[in-house]
Amino acid sequence: MAYLGIDVHKSTSTVAWFDPATGELGERRLATHPAEFAKLLAPLSRPWIVAIEATRQAPATCAGLRALDCEIHLVEPQKLSLLARLQNAKTDLKDAKLMLHALLHDYLPEAYLAPPAVTEKRDLYFAHQNLRQTATKYRNLLRSLLNKAGLDLTVADLLGARARPQVEEQLARMAPDRAAAARAYWQQLVETEAQLAQVDRRIGAAVKAEPLGRELIKLPGVGPILAFGWIALLGDIERFAGYPQLWSYAGLAPRSARSDEFHADGHLPQRCNKAVRQVTMLAVQSAIRAQASSRARDTYRRLVEHKPPKTAKVAAGRELLRDVFVIWKRLAAA
Repeated sequence: MAYLGIDVHKSTSTVAWFDPATGELGERRLATHPAEFAKLLAPLSRPWIVAIEATRQAPATCAGLRALDCEIHLVEPQKLSLLARLQNAKTDLKDAKLMLHALLHDYLPEAYLAPPAVTEKRDLYFAHQNLRQTATKYRNLLRSLLNKAGLDLTVADLLGARARPQVEEQLARMAPDRAAAARAYWQQLVETEAQLAQVDRRIGAAVKAEPLGRELIKLPGVGPILAFGWIALLGDIERFAGYPQLWSYAGLAPRSARSDEFHADGHLPQRCNKAVRQVTMLAVQSAIRAQASSRARDTYRRLVEHKPPKTAKVAAGRELLRDVFVIWKRLAAA
């Protein structure tokens, strides 16, 4: 058995290791490549237990280490940085040694290491998000140029059957240079929407293909994109002991301070999974407008009478995540 702490960067990585069988304590900087890691691990005792910080380069490195049959512990960067502050200096070697020490003495701040199937779903979901943002950007740019030219459309959807002839007509009325810019935005919008439609069809098929997806879209206001977002971003519901932990993970549980008889609730935490919170709040927006009754909609309508709308929406989001948690756990236990 050998323990390793790896501080990974794009070109090089720093490794600190300890082999209890031989008593060897070592450190090395090497190229961030699976072959280099294989050479380093070969003389060390098996199994290889590795702590690696969750950074941009971590997914590819973890995949390579997993192929070498390593036991991987992903380290949460923010909590590791708090531990690093106790040191006089911050270097790659000190970070590697800190992870090794935390691994050996069982105080490693671990993060969820998503399996490949989950990371692939996340890539597809974020592709939808990025394409949607890109399409919105081109819509806004095109409308801005139309407004500058004193032109406007009588339809809201720029890609609708009625809008396309109007767009072409308005582009023909613009000055040549402005028309060239507007036409470029128009073409990019059409292409982006076509790509987005392909991604959305794949997401819809993926949601319908699994029981969890089919159950989640039964929630009022929840469609395939939002259901897929929860499935991809949460990965494994078993890592949450209960729905209060899920609320905290999504940043929907206010900070609280307790001391003796004093108790106060504070603001929502900034340190959370903002993508999960975004999906949840988008679902809340749909749920509170839906005709069908739901725990989220009823909570919002009850609280908005005497609370700010934002507070009522956050409470509705907690109820929605409670439903997601219960459905997921029930299917996992089946």
